[in-house]
Amino acid sequence: MTTPNGPGRSARPATSGRRAGRVGARPLAAALAVAALVLAACGGGGSGGASGAPTELKQEIVVAVPALTPSYGGQDGGNALSLEAFEINANTQAGLVRNPYIPGRTPGTVVQDFNGFEGYLAESWEVSPDGLTYTFHLRHGLLSQVGNELTADDVLYSFERKFATPTKTGSIFAPAFTDPATQLRKIDDYTVAFTLHQASYGFTFLGLLANLGGHIYDSDYLKQNETPGDPYALAWSRTNSGWGYGPYRIVSEVPDQEMVLEANENYALGAPSVKKVTLRVVPDPGTRASLVMSGDVDIAQGIKPADQVMLSGVDGLLVPEADPIEYVDLTLVTNKAPFDDEKVRQAMAWAVPYERSSPRSTPGGPSGCTATSTPTPRATASTGCPSTPTTRPRRASCWPRRATRTGSRSSWPSPTRCRTCSTPRSS
Repeated sequence: MTTPNGPGRSARPATSGRRAGRVGARPLAAALAVAALVLAACGGGGSGGASGAPTELKQEIVVAVPALTPSYGGQDGGNALSLEAFEINANTQAGLVRNPYIPGRTPGTVVQDFNGFEGYLAESWEVSPDGLTYTFHLRHGLLSQVGNELTADDVLYSFERKFATPTKTGSIFAPAFTDPATQLRKIDDYTVAFTLHQASYGFTFLGLLANLGGHIYDSDYLKQNETPGDPYALAWSRTNSGWGYGPYRIVSEVPDQEMVLEANENYALGAPSVKKVTLRVVPDPGTRASLVMSGDVDIAQGIKPADQVMLSGVDGLLVPEADPIEYVDLTLVTNKAPFDDEKVRQAMAWAVPYERSSPRSTPGGPSGCTATSTPTPRATASTGCPSTPTTRPRRASCWPRRATRTGSRSSWPSPTRCRTCSTPRSS
C-alpha cells in the first residue's frame, strides 16, 4: 500500500509541513508491504494524493525496517519468502505481467487487485482460441539495471534457469507449465509463447507470472558471471544486484545496518519519482514508531498494532488500512505418523483455539477457514470459513487424553464418550 507515485507505503510531500509515514503490522501486512514498494516506482509523474491535486514528492527517503534481506537471489536463490527478501525482490525484479493497482481503503493509497492482470515487461498478450497458448509481446527498448536490452532470449533463459537450478522454483508452475523446452518458444526477438497443458490453468498461470516466480532476468549479465561450479550464476546472484528489470537496484549495503537502493532510470513503467531509498535497520518496533513520529524517518515498517492505533491520531502521519491477503496455515503431513491417523487429525482440529486466536492478532482480527489439499498443494478445496467447530472448547481438552501411543501410531479407546465431558466423539 502506498500513496500514488510514492516510493514506499507512504511518502512525505516536500511542499507540506505535515509528516507522513507508513506504519504496518507484521506479518499480516507483509504482502501489502511488497505491493507498496513495487508501486513506489510505478509512476514517473508528480501527481497524486487523496484529492488528486499535484504534490511534490521527496526524491530521497529513509525507511526504518526490522531487518535486511539475507539474499538478493530471489526464489531461484532459495531465500525469497521472508518479508525483507520478498520486498527486495519485488523492487529489483519484474515479470511479464503484474496485478494492477486500485484505490485502497485509506484515501491516497492503492492496493493490488489480485483478480486482474496488466502488462509489465510485456506490453500485451493474447490467448489462442483453444485457451492453451499465451503469446506475449515484449516492450521494445527496455534495459536492465546494467543496461542490457530485454529480448525473448531473456525470457527463455529465465525459465530455463528456474527449472534447472537446484531450488527448482519452476515447479510452482505445475501442472500448467512443466517443461520450458517444449512449452515455451521464441517467435521473434520480442515475442514468446507459452503453451499450457489445459486451458483451465490459464488464470493460475497468469497469477504465477505476476508473482516472484515469474521474474525475468538479464541473461547476458548472469551468463557473464557463470562458472563451472556455479552454472546460471545462482550463488553469485545471492550477493550481487543489477540482473533484473525492476524499479530499483541495490548499490550498497552495510550488513545488519543499512541498504541503499537507487532508481532504475530505464524502468518499464517510467523512471521512478523517488531516486534513492535508504533502508535503515531499527530492530525495536517501538523505536521505529518513535522515529516516524518525530520525522527522523519517512516510513516505518513492522509497527505493533497498539502503536498503530496511537500513531493514527498523530497529525501528519498516515496509517494505511487494508484487507491483508496473508494467511497462517497449519499443514498436517497425512502419509506418516502421527497424522496418518484420522483421529489424531480430528484431535488437532479440536485443540486449536480458533475463537481465542483471531482477536489477538491485530485490531479486527483475521477470520478462520479450513481447507483440504492434494499432495501437491495446487489443488485445494475450501470447506467454508470457518467450518471447523469453534464453540465447544471443552472438547479440545478431552480429545487428546483419549489418545494413547502404540509404537509410532495412535490408538483410541473404544468408548464413544469422553471421560471428562459428555459430548459424543465424532467418528
